[in-house]
Amino acid sequence: TLQKTHRIELLSHPLSDKIERMGNRVVSLRENLTDSRREYAELQLEELHETVKTEIEDLRVRLRGAREDGEVIRSPTEIFTRTDDLRCEIQDFCAAPWRHELPPGDLSELSKYESQLDTIELFVEEKVRFDTQYKTYTDQFRDLRADATPYLEYEWYLTRPTRQDLVARLANLTETVEELAAKTRFDRLSQTDRARCTDLEETIAAIEKHLEDYNPSFIRRQREACAEFFTDIGPGNLDLTAEQQRAVIRNGIYNQVIAAAGTGKTLTLTTRVAYLVRVQDIPPNRILVVTFTNSAAQEMRERLDDHFGTTDVEVKTLNSFGDGII
Repeated sequence: TLQKTHRIELLSHPLSDKIERMGNRVVSLRENLTDSRREYAELQLEELHETVKTEIEDLRVRLRGAREDGEVIRSPTEIFTRTDDLRCEIQDFCAAPWRHELPPGDLSELSKYESQLDTIELFVEEKVRFDTQYKTYTDQFRDLRADATPYLEYEWYLTRPTRQDLVARLANLTETVEELAAKTRFDRLSQTDRARCTDLEETIAAIEKHLEDYNPSFIRRQREACAEFFTDIGPGNLDLTAEQQRAVIRNGIYNQVIAAAGTGKTLTLTTRVAYLVRVQDIPPNRILVVTFTNSAAQEMRERLDDHFGTTDVEVKTLNSFGDGII
């Protein structure tokens, strides 16, 4: 400024030289300051690069099991905190006054880091959402499967109320799992996660298929398994017909057998009682046999004892049973 506002050349030679030296020193100081600011900016950028690259790599290593094998992410909140901190560091650097000392190309790498952080966050968000919902549905399925196990293993006859309950729960679970599969961005998750969802859908569908024609299959299996039990019954070596065997095995809420006199209703009923005790493991004290007459009740007791050695099942007439309640 002094050189611009005054005619330095008119001053004495020593003073003119001094002013010129001062001007040169100012220029040199400005250049040194610029170089220092650029060096400082470069150093800060290098440190930021090292920090962000190390942190991102560490996050990738930590998430490798979830990405490759579908493992559950532990402490996702901590991961989000780390990505937020890294993003703040990048933004703080970009807002620093000395960032202008760097060429624009040197800052382009920072936007790549932000993109990588976006990818990590999107993966964690999708993975946590999927795992949370999947666990809820697998817990529901576990309870349902426990209730359905006796039927999957052909242990019990499937009553209508139980069938309706299982079918409704299966249908609801199918709908929710299909909705999960439709909304999940599997392109962000591992193949294992996609396979888990598919396996759950297929397992539910298999149980639904299993229950479709369950009772006829159950009866057929029981007839085959209990073939000896249904033949050579009692001192008379009596055999049950196919219809009688089915009447013994069926165990709905209500079971009605209609037959003419002398067709084996009593034999069928006593065999059914023995079947419930010996095959279905029903405690005898939970079975009540009711007849109309004392003679019929006595005949039932004798046949249960003679044919099957069963004496601890309660057999009463309708009147005696009602009198006992009163």
